[in-house]
Amino acid sequence: SRAMASSWRPVTRIGGIWASVRPVFQHGQLVGNLAACLVLAGTPTSPSAYATDNFWTGAASDSWQNVANWRFTGLIRPIPRVPTDGDVAVLSSPTDDIVRLNGDSAPIDGLIVGNGITLDTNGHRLRVDNSGSAQTAIAGGATIRVANSPSSQNASFATDRLTLFSGGRLLLEPNANALISGATTLSDGASISNGSGSSHRKVTFGSDVTVTSSQLILYGPNNSEFGDNSTVVVEDGSYARFHDLTIDSGQTFRIESSSLVTASTTILPTGTLELRDAEIHTIDDGITVDGGTLRVLPGLFPVASIDSTDFLTVKNQGQFILETPIYVAHTGSPVPYRFESGAALIGPNTAMIVGFSDRPGHVLLTGSDTTAAIGHLQVGSDTNGSDVRIENGATATVHTLWLTTRGGSEVDSHSSQLNVLSNASLQIVDDGIGSGFDVILQPVSGNAQIFVSDFGSLVHSGAGGTQMGNSQDSSASIVVSNGGNYTSGTGDFNVFPSGYLRVQGGNAQGSMEINGPLNLQGRIELPKSPFSAYPGGKMTVNAPVVVDGGSVSLEGGELIAQSMSFSSGGAMQFDGGTLSVGVFHGNLTNHGGRLSAGLGVGITSVTGDYTQEGSATLKLEIGGRDLGNEFDFVEVGGTIVLDGELQLELVDSFLPTHDDVFTVLNAEHLQGFFANAPNGSRLETQDGLGSFLVHYGFASPFDADQIVLSDFRLEGADIDGDGDVDGADFLSIQRSNPQLLGLWQSQFGQSTSAEGLLTSRAALLSFRGSFQEVPEPSALVLLAAYGLLIFGRRAS
Repeated sequence: SRAMASSWRPVTRIGGIWASVRPVFQHGQLVGNLAACLVLAGTPTSPSAYATDNFWTGAASDSWQNVANWRFTGLIRPIPRVPTDGDVAVLSSPTDDIVRLNGDSAPIDGLIVGNGITLDTNGHRLRVDNSGSAQTAIAGGATIRVANSPSSQNASFATDRLTLFSGGRLLLEPNANALISGATTLSDGASISNGSGSSHRKVTFGSDVTVTSSQLILYGPNNSEFGDNSTVVVEDGSYARFHDLTIDSGQTFRIESSSLVTASTTILPTGTLELRDAEIHTIDDGITVDGGTLRVLPGLFPVASIDSTDFLTVKNQGQFILETPIYVAHTGSPVPYRFESGAALIGPNTAMIVGFSDRPGHVLLTGSDTTAAIGHLQVGSDTNGSDVRIENGATATVHTLWLTTRGGSEVDSHSSQLNVLSNASLQIVDDGIGSGFDVILQPVSGNAQIFVSDFGSLVHSGAGGTQMGNSQDSSASIVVSNGGNYTSGTGDFNVFPSGYLRVQGGNAQGSMEINGPLNLQGRIELPKSPFSAYPGGKMTVNAPVVVDGGSVSLEGGELIAQSMSFSSGGAMQFDGGTLSVGVFHGNLTNHGGRLSAGLGVGITSVTGDYTQEGSATLKLEIGGRDLGNEFDFVEVGGTIVLDGELQLELVDSFLPTHDDVFTVLNAEHLQGFFANAPNGSRLETQDGLGSFLVHYGFASPFDADQIVLSDFRLEGADIDGDGDVDGADFLSIQRSNPQLLGLWQSQFGQSTSAEGLLTSRAALLSFRGSFQEVPEPSALVLLAAYGLLIFGRRAS
């Protein structure tokens, strides 16, 4: 050691740069310029001159400019010299010394500060500059203190490259500027930070920055600036803090196993923020992805999180890309995650969990160009009121959906909601993976709700099922309203005791279509519209419905089901609306609704008794002569008790003859009568085109326990009901009921008032007796006749 300490060598090339290699030992440890050369090794260059070391001794004072404080080594034996162009200044002894600039330094090729020494720019300029190859190294608890730049145009500390390690620090005092043109590296407890005070200061990073187990703290306004297309990596337990962080111009920030704290973060187009096992905290104005990209990468933790006390907004074609599951939780404003103006939420192979522990989460997707694709979407966890809102034409796709809450008892404060509104759409696409249930609403307590309204659409495709409800201490609901549409998959749809389905109208009809078997232990509600002009809701179940201890309340709208059966006290309350069912197992009482036979034109079978009360209606459609396929038929296995009304409707442009006979209902026993159609009376069809004789009961010429329609009779050709038969009726008949062209011809020009009908009775009777045998006149002939009649009217 003594021999090596007393020796020296001329300049030597190490790692692409030239520097003197003179080992220096203190207390048996190597501390000299051999280590310095290794630190300074970098990109190969071709130096114009040899770089030589100039060692600080502090022998005379603390002034950088005092030549007596330096020992210059080079091709000659050491001499005193203030560091100048071509020198590498080494400050490593004496330990914990303080060095101050009393004037601007010359541009030097390298700077090494170690062993607790503090280098203070003292209001002057420190330059480590050699066309990109010069480097500053700060280590061993040493500090460069940058204070009070001489002008805003020139940095008080400028270096081509900067390396900090082993507790090295770069400290910026008020009004200080620092410029690092090339790469910056911090490791092993190093730091770049603000000093005390709130005055302006700034660090400009011209190239990549790597922070490993260190700190980068620049929390004042405009305290930092990063180079175009640069990459900033904060990793391995590091801590970075900025005031207003703007990422743009091709910049990438990657935070790995570290913390990032900002007052606000903005990611502009071509900017990217990547997070891996990171903790992100925004204090004041949240995170805004304004055309840029926010990417969450997989790491050691199974679920990532972004902790925003204010909001996270993605807009203007910005992207939020998930490559690992993420918790959405916050303690601030009610909608912290907002996607708008063409934003994209991308995570088709991972999960988004909205709400964590006792902190709620809220997500809003809005706007026609805004999209989302998520593998698994979970809303709610523990005692929180979390929600996802999709509206104003936004579209989203998920594979599985789960709404849950636990730990609370108040529905309002502990609820989870999914809202699909205002022409927005959510599609649930079964990927064939998992339990078979793609949609799960199972709160332990509180309320889990899906709300689809205002022409929003939720479509669940594939064979996945739905499971909703749980214990009686909770509530799970799906509400479809005002033009909303909900479509389920073909798997089982299980509604447990605390679950309920509600389909209602508004300005437009809410619609729900269930394509798998419906097991109902909870409730179905189709309420009456509050205004008669507004439609109710419509629920269609293209599979069997089993009401297993649950209940169905039909007060308005339409309920269409393949079949319905009841067990364990399950029941149906039929007070209004329209019921269309293939097979109804059990007894059916119609208190005030309308039973419309078949699913469209078809057959309805009631296996028990059917009771129709005074405010109720039985509606039958006739569109041909084939029972069950072209006209409705009702089969009652027990007793039918009649009251209320019978409605008859001609469909599919069908016009019966007076010889047609239609058996439309059969029962084991028939009692009572229709208020508007006693046995043997004539009942007009809903469109007013004609009427049938209605037969049933003991005085019927047919079976007493059947309802039979016969002797169809045409009533008139005033299709639009404006009081006369004219050209408008002709056009309507030509489009929809060409069979009536002969009737129109016989009644053309006649009034449909009582007097007018008397004058046209002879022509009508003549037509009724002959319309089956007389060939139908062509439309052109009739139209010509219509023209002649008009001309004759005008002439007269």
